[in-house]
Amino acid sequence: MSLVPFRTGGPLTDEHAAIYVERRADRDALTHLHAMDYLLVIEPRQQGKTSLINHLMRHPALSGLSFVYVDVATPDRSTEAAWYRTFCPRFLRQLRDFIPRDQWPAIPQNSTGWREFLGDVAALAAAAHRRVVVALDEIGAVTFPGATGFFSVLRDVYNSRQAETEFKQLTFLLTGAFHPRDLITDNRISPFNVAQRVRLADFTLAQVHQLVGAGDWAGEQARRLAERIHYWTDGQPYLTQLLCSYLDGGASPLDVDGGVERLRREDENHLPPLLARLDRDERLREYVERILAGERIKFYPRENRRQAQLELLGLVKADVEGYCIVRNRLYVQTLGALDETSAGISAPSREGGVAPAHRVRSSAVVPQELSGEMRKGNVVLFVGAGLSIGAGLPGWGALVRPLAEDIGYEGHDLLKAAQYYENRRGRHALISYLRDRLDTTGIEPTGNHELLVRLPVNIVFTTNFDDLLERAYRKAGRPVNLVVGAAELPFWDEARVNLVKLHGTHDRPATFTITERDYNTIYRNNPLVVQQLNALLAIKTFLFVGYSVSDPDFNQIYDQLSVDLGWHRRRPYLVTFGGDELVVENLKRRGYHLISLSGEGERNARLAEWLQVLLESSR
Repeated sequence: MSLVPFRTGGPLTDEHAAIYVERRADRDALTHLHAMDYLLVIEPRQQGKTSLINHLMRHPALSGLSFVYVDVATPDRSTEAAWYRTFCPRFLRQLRDFIPRDQWPAIPQNSTGWREFLGDVAALAAAAHRRVVVALDEIGAVTFPGATGFFSVLRDVYNSRQAETEFKQLTFLLTGAFHPRDLITDNRISPFNVAQRVRLADFTLAQVHQLVGAGDWAGEQARRLAERIHYWTDGQPYLTQLLCSYLDGGASPLDVDGGVERLRREDENHLPPLLARLDRDERLREYVERILAGERIKFYPRENRRQAQLELLGLVKADVEGYCIVRNRLYVQTLGALDETSAGISAPSREGGVAPAHRVRSSAVVPQELSGEMRKGNVVLFVGAGLSIGAGLPGWGALVRPLAEDIGYEGHDLLKAAQYYENRRGRHALISYLRDRLDTTGIEPTGNHELLVRLPVNIVFTTNFDDLLERAYRKAGRPVNLVVGAAELPFWDEARVNLVKLHGTHDRPATFTITERDYNTIYRNNPLVVQQLNALLAIKTFLFVGYSVSDPDFNQIYDQLSVDLGWHRRRPYLVTFGGDELVVENLKRRGYHLISLSGEGERNARLAEWLQVLLESSR
C-alpha cells in the first residue's frame, strides 16, 4: 500500500496537509472572508466542505480572524430553547481568548435573544479588535422548531451592518447539502439572500495528478495513474482519495480498474447512501434512468425539483452543452448502466477496440440512397471527435475545461476559454498542453476506426487532431494522402485516400485550430480548402460520423462552407444517438437526414453494428 495516508473517512486536518488539494473555492473563500462576506458552500456529501473549513482556519492569510466551528447536526433540536442552550456554549468556548467565561452573554431562548446574543458577541469582538468567522457545518440538519427565526436573524444582522457597525466584526460560513430557499420557509419573510456562493468543484485532471504526486509514484507512472483515476471518478474527491489509497508502489492503470471493483464491493460510506436514496424514491430513480437511457434533458436545478435533489445527492451535473449527465463513470457503472456514453462518457476497451457490451440490435437502418451512393464512390466522409473519444482521447469539453479552470474562466463558451488561456499563458503553453493531452502513445485505433476505413470512400475530412485514422488506413493496407492545408492540395491523389485534417494534425502543432480566433479565421486563411469543399458539396453526398447534433465543428462546417450553394447541394447524412428535440427538428428542416442509433447497449457497439451493416450494403 502507499506510504502516504490518503484520507478515506472524515475531513482533512493539519495532519493531512500533504494531500490537501487547493481548488478555486479556496481562493474565492479567502477573498470573500477578507471582505467579511457571508458565504454558502452548498455541495453533496464527501465533497470536501469540512476540509475546506479546516484549511481556511489554519490559512496564514486569515491569521487575523477568529474561527468558530459548529457541526449543527449535533446540538439538541428537540425545542428552540434546547437548541440555543446546547449551541451557544460551544460557540462561546471557541472565543475564550477574548471572551472569558465570566463575560459570556446570556444564552438565548428564542430568535429574539439570539439577535441580542450576536450583538453582544459583535460588541466584544469590536472592543478586542477581533473579527469572527462562524462556520456552521451540515446546515441541512438544522430542523429545530424556530429554525426560520435563527436564519432570519443572520440575514437581519448582515443587513444591519450599516446602522449597527459592530456587526461588521461577524460573518458566517454555511456549508452543507441544502437549498438556500429552505433556510427561511415563512413566505412572509424575505429569503436568505445575503450570502455569496462558493462552488467546491470536483478535482481537475491536473489536481488529481497533484494528489497522486503526493504518493509513492512519480513521472510517467503518476501521470498514467492520475489519468485513469480521473477517468473513473471525474475528480470526485472522496472516490479519488479512496482509489489512491488502494494502490501500491508498483501500481498500473489496470490496478485502478481493480480498485474500482474493490470500491464497489467494500465501500459502505459513499455509494450505499446514494443507492438507498434512489431505492426510497421511485420518481428520482426513474429520472436517473431517463438520463442513463440517453434522454437529453436541460440542466436547470433551480427550476426542476428532481434535478435539484439529484444535484445535492451528487448524482447528476451538467455536461459542456448544459444537459443532465450522471456525474462520473464509476456512478454509471454502479447504477448498472449498460450504455456509459448515455451519461456523456465514452469507455474504451483495454485492447483499444470496441468496448465490451451485450449484443445490440439498433432500430436504425442504412438508407438505400446512402448505400447506393456509397457503392458509386460518391460519398465524402466527415469524422468527428466521437471516434477519438471511443479510443480514450479527450473530447472537446474534456480538452478545454481544464484550460478554463486554470485561468478562472467560468463562462460556458469553450472557444473563448481557449482564446483567453492563449491570451494569458501564450500560444506555446497552449500547444504544449494540447500535445500532451492528445498523445496517442499506447493508444490504438478502435474497432470502429477499423470498420470505417473499410468503407469504399476515398475522401475523408476530419476535425480530429490525432493520428488514429491514418494509422487505421495504413493498417488496412490503404495508402493515405494527408492534406493539412492548401499547400498539399496540388498533390490530391485519386489513387489514395485523401485525408483532410481541417483543424490541424498532432505532429504539426502550428496547424491546430482551438481558439476562438483560430475558428474565426480558419476558412478565410484557407480559401483553396474552402473551394475544394464547396465543389464536393455540390457533387458528393456527405456522411457525418462522430459528431453531436450540437457540435460547433459540425454546424460550422456545413453552414459556412455551403452558404453559396443554396438548395443545389446534396442531402447530407448525420449519424446521431439522439439529441435535443428542437435541434433535431431544425436539422431536418435544413435538409439533413438523421440516422438515429437509439436503443440499448453501449454506444460504440451500436455504431459498430451500424457500420458493419453499411459496409455490407455498400459492396
